[in-house]
Amino acid sequence: MADSAADPKFEAQKRRSTRISQAVPVTVTGVDALGRSFQERTSTAVVSCHGCRYQSKHYVLKNTWVTLEVPHSEADHPPRSVRARVTWIQRPRTVRE
Repeated sequence: MADSAADPKFEAQKRRSTRISQAVPVTVTGVDALGRSFQERTSTAVVSCHGCRYQSKHYVLKNTWVTLEVPHSEADHPPRSVRARVTWIQRPRTVRE
């Protein structure tokens, strides 16, 4: 019998919303694990109604707050800004990552 916790279908049912692979440009501002302020331009890898996943050069601790700024689709409008909490971190598996 398969372990239901490892079953992808079971995991998908527990989610609050669907995740989609989507590259959206974002500017992330926050404080890294060493207490240094940073601002970096990156893009999302996955988005949902409740959050996103993005790659960063900065190591940020879990439960840290960051600000995500998303440019508006129309150039004459200001970017949209949202405060977000880091809930998951995956360290690189290799030096290249």
